[in-house]
Amino acid sequence: MPRPAPLFPAALRQELAPTPGRWRQSLLVAACSSVGLLVATALQFATFPAPLLAFRGALPTTAHSVALLLLRLAAIAGGGIAGVWLAGVAVQVPWLLLPAFFLVITALMYMVPIRQNPVAGYCLALMVVVVTYGGIFAPLRIGETALTLGVGFAIGILVSAGFWFLRALPPPRQRLAVALAAHFTRLRRVLAAAGARFRAAEPLPTGAETPPLSALATHLQLLSLVRMQHGDPELARAFVSLITAGERLALFVETADQLSRLPGGRTMRRLCDRELGALLDAVDDALGAYALAAHTPTALLAHDLAPAAPWPDFDALVAALLAREQASAGTPAVATVDVAESATFHGFAQALQGAAEVLHAPPEAREALPPDGGPPAPRRLLPPFDAYAAQFAAKIGLACTLSLLIGVVAHQPALETAVLNPLILAQGSYGATLRQTWLRLGGVLLGGVVAVLTVIAFMANTNDVALWLLFFFLLMLPCAYVALGGVRYAYLGQQSAITFMIIMVAQRPVTDPHEALWRFFGTVIGAATLFGVFAILAPDYAGRQIVGRFADLLRLLLDAHPPHAAPAPPAARARALQEQITAALADVLRLIEEARYEGAASGVDPDAAAQAAGQVRRIAHRLALARRSRRDRPPLPAAAAAPHAVLDAALRARLQRLLAMLDARHHRDRPGSPRHAAACAAARAVAGGERRALDAPLAAFVAAADAVRHAPPSGWTRQHVEALMAEVGHLQRICALLPALEEQLERTILPDAARLAAGRPMRPGVAALLPS
Repeated sequence: MPRPAPLFPAALRQELAPTPGRWRQSLLVAACSSVGLLVATALQFATFPAPLLAFRGALPTTAHSVALLLLRLAAIAGGGIAGVWLAGVAVQVPWLLLPAFFLVITALMYMVPIRQNPVAGYCLALMVVVVTYGGIFAPLRIGETALTLGVGFAIGILVSAGFWFLRALPPPRQRLAVALAAHFTRLRRVLAAAGARFRAAEPLPTGAETPPLSALATHLQLLSLVRMQHGDPELARAFVSLITAGERLALFVETADQLSRLPGGRTMRRLCDRELGALLDAVDDALGAYALAAHTPTALLAHDLAPAAPWPDFDALVAALLAREQASAGTPAVATVDVAESATFHGFAQALQGAAEVLHAPPEAREALPPDGGPPAPRRLLPPFDAYAAQFAAKIGLACTLSLLIGVVAHQPALETAVLNPLILAQGSYGATLRQTWLRLGGVLLGGVVAVLTVIAFMANTNDVALWLLFFFLLMLPCAYVALGGVRYAYLGQQSAITFMIIMVAQRPVTDPHEALWRFFGTVIGAATLFGVFAILAPDYAGRQIVGRFADLLRLLLDAHPPHAAPAPPAARARALQEQITAALADVLRLIEEARYEGAASGVDPDAAAQAAGQVRRIAHRLALARRSRRDRPPLPAAAAAPHAVLDAALRARLQRLLAMLDARHHRDRPGSPRHAAACAAARAVAGGERRALDAPLAAFVAAADAVRHAPPSGWTRQHVEALMAEVGHLQRICALLPALEEQLERTILPDAARLAAGRPMRPGVAALLPS
C-alpha cells in the first residue's frame, strides 16, 4: 500500500522542522512578550507597544547593548515630542495635516534604514502615527496618549533587553564569526567528499543530493546586527569580504558536488588524477585556513601579519591540470571518451578552477591596507544621500498618509491600525517589498482572524487576567516558532503575532467584537494600501536595484582611481570612498538574496551577481593598494610615467565601458516588457563594443618599471623601488580580474532567459559562472 502524500510541501516541512534550541528560543520569545503585556497591564498602560517591542526585541535578529538601549529610549522621547507637535499643529491647521504627516513619516523612514536600527524605527514612527491619529479624534488627550504609548514602548524595550542580557547570548560579532567558520568548514567537507567520489567514479543515486550550500541570508542577518551594535566600518569590511568569498565558494562547491554524482566513465579522471588530487588538496588546505581566519576576522585587516604557512600556488596547480588535459587530448584513450564524460570532467575541473580563483590570496591578504597618511576622516552623522532609500521612504509615507485619510474620512478611531500596518509591513529591506506580498497578507489575515475569534470565543467568557495572559502566551509560542525559522517563512509568524497584538491590545484589552472587527478591517486596509502604492507608483524589484548598485560601485571605483594626470584623492576622502564601497557591496549581497526569491521576475542572474560582487571587491582592494603604493614613492621618470598613464587610461576606459553598459540596462519596467527588451539590446550593443587592450600597456609599464628597478632615478631609495614593484603586482592582478568582472556583469544583467524561466531547480553548470 503506497504511503499517503505529505500534507505540506517539502520546503514548508523543512522550514517547520525542529532544530537544536528552536523550541527553547520560542519559549523565551513568547515569555518575553507575555511579560511585557503583564507589566503593562499591571501598571495600567496596556498598549500594544509593550508586547510588540518585547516580542520583536527578543528575536535573535535584534541586537542589544547599553548604547542601543539609550538610543531607543531617546527615540521614544523624540517620537513623542514630534507626535505631540505634529498633532497639535494639525488640529489647529487642518490643511497642513496631510503634507506635514507625509513629510515627517518619509523623513523617519529614510533615516531608520540608514541607521540599521529597526527597533528605534518602531519607536519613532509608531509614536508619531498613533499620537497624530489619536490627536485628531481627541485633541485634549494628545499628551495622555503620548505618555501612555511612551511608557508602553519603554516597557517593551526594557523587558526585551532584560531577557536578552539574562540569556547571555554571544555578541553578534562572535556569532557571525562562528557561522562563517562553520560555513567554510562545511564547504571543505562537502568538497572533500565530492573530490573523493569524483576521482573514484562512484556516483551516488540522484536522490542523495546535498542541500543548497548558500548561507547568505543567515550571514546578512548577523552582519546587520554587527553593523547595528558596533558601527565599525573596518570590521564590516572584513566580514563583507568573508561573506562574499563564502557565497562564491558555495556556488562552485555545490556545482562540483552535483557533477561528482553524475554517471560517466573515468578515463579522463584517471589520466589527470594526480593533478586533480593536488588541486583538491590545495583547495582543502585553503578552506581550512579561511575557516580558521573567520574566527578572528580582524586578521584580514592586519597589513603586517605574516602568513601562517606558505600559500598554495593555485596558478601553477591550475596550469598543471590544463597542461595535463592538453597533453592527453591526442592520446588513443581520450579519443574514445564520449561527450557526457568530457562535459562532466571539464565542468568539475572548471569548478575547482573557480574555487582556486576565489582562494587565490590568503585570508590575511584579502583586505589588509597599509596605514594611510593624513588626519583621520571626520565621522559623518549621515551617509551620502541614497536615492533608493528615499524612494522607498516616500512610498511608505504616501501609504501611511492615504491610510490616515481613510481613517479620518471614516471617522472611526479604531482604524488607527490602518496607519500602523504600512510601517510594520515595510519595516526592513527596500529591495523588493512586493517579493512576499501574499505571505505578508497571509500573516495579516491569520493574525486578524485569530484576534476576532479570540474576542468572540474567549474574551466574552472570562475576565480573568491570568487566563488572558496564559492564552496570549500559548498563541505567541507557535508564532515565535515560525518566526525563528528560515528567512523565507519567518515573516509569517512575526506578522501574525504583531497583527494579533495591535488588534487585541489598545488602551485596554479589546473585548468588543465590533471594535475588534474595525481594528482587523484597519490592518487589511493598511496592507492593501501599502502594496497598492508599491505596485502602482514606480514599481521596483531587486534585479533593477542590483543593476543600479553595480553602477554605483563602478562610479565609486572611478572616483577612488582618478585619471593619471589628476591628483589622488586625499586620505580622508579615500577612506570615505572605501566605506561607501563596503556598504554598497553589502547592499548587493542583500539584493542577491532577494533576487533569488523573485526568480525569473528579477531579470538578473543572482549567481553571476555574486561572482561579480567578489570581483568588484577584489579590484577595489587592489586599486586601494596601488594608490597607497603611489603615495609612498616620488613621481616616476618620464620613460615610465608615459606607459603608466596609458595603462591607467586603458583601465579607466574598461571600467567606464562597464558603467555605460549598466546605465544602458538600467530601467524601471518589468522584465519582459518592450522597454526591458530595448534596454537589454542597448546593453548588448555596449557590451559588444571595442574594449581597450590591457596586455600591451601592461607589458610596456612592466618593462619600464623593471628599468627603474635596475637603475633607480636620483633620490629613489630601496623602499621607493619596492613600492613601485608592489604597484606593478597590483596592476597585473587588476588586469587579470577585470575581464572576469566584465563577463560576470554581462551574465548578471543579460542572463540566460530560458534557464531562469525554468525555475533553476539545480545550480547552473559552472561554465556559466566563469569567464569564457
